Amino acid sequence: MTFGSIGESFDRPKRGARIGWLIRLAAFVVGVGAGAIWLGVVLTPKPWWVGSGFASDPGYFIRKNAIAYPICQPWQASARTQHVSWMFTDGALAPGKQADLALLLPKQAEIVRVDCGTGAALKECSMRNGCEPPITVMLDDDLYTRGRAIEISAVNKARAKTRGAVVGFRVLWRERVAIAAKK
Repeated sequence: MTFGSIGESFDRPKRGARIGWLIRLAAFVVGVGAGAIWLGVVLTPKPWWVGSGFASDPGYFIRKNAIAYPICQPWQASARTQHVSWMFTDGALAPGKQADLALLLPKQAEIVRVDCGTGAALKECSMRNGCEPPITVMLDDDLYTRGRAIEISAVNKARAKTRGAVVGFRVLWRERVAIAAKK
């Protein structure tokens, strides 16, 4: 056994071998980088607005002010300066079911109050006096339409064995003088 053969394995690598390792390392770095970029593009979820069919991001829906008009309070006679719009469910709202209604008012409109009613003759109901059948009302008016688009969801909270009822809403609104004068 000669020591020369053992020592040869500890010699410096030849220049060609070093370049081979550098090429392999560069190929590895490029491959990992390309893979990371590809996975970032492929695995990034699409924004919610793309899946909803919007052409561009519509922004966030933020309520500027709280709703500042009475909702489902005892009915009052409307003043002459107020306009009245009606919304009704399509037929009787069955127990446990929900109906969504929407109304778009003119540009100068400002909602004054929203009254609730149930039954074929639209009998008045309110949070104070109750409704027959009991209903839950969720209301939203949109900041982007300056409070002139109103969306109402009504849920019939009656027991399952009772009959459904027509649910209706009387929306009283007036024209904003300041907006009408500017345009």
